Amino acid sequence: AATITFDASISVNGSVILTASRIAANFANPVVGEDHTWRFVQGGSGSYVITWGNQYKTSGGVIPPLSVTVGAVDLYTFKAISATEFVLTNVIHDYKAIV
Repeated sequence: AATITFDASISVNGSVILTASRIAANFANPVVGEDHTWRFVQGGSGSYVITWGNQYKTSGGVIPPLSVTVGAVDLYTFKAISATEFVLTNVIHDYKAIV
């Protein structure tokens, strides 16, 4: 699977349209204390997964999987606790506009 690299010195947010399963590399150039959000869109046929780098942490040690529906949009927000530790603080699965 191809690796996605998120350079926090360029932006605190990153967005990816998935057309295959991918690897989310550990953040490059994080600023301790900042929140960083990944936005994943299920493209192609959907059901793609993310394999997370070893510096991502969460309660219980398991990051919730992505939504699998084509077109689903998920947000994963992490706080940079150190230059090598990113703690999951929020997940929003398959968010949609209010109608």
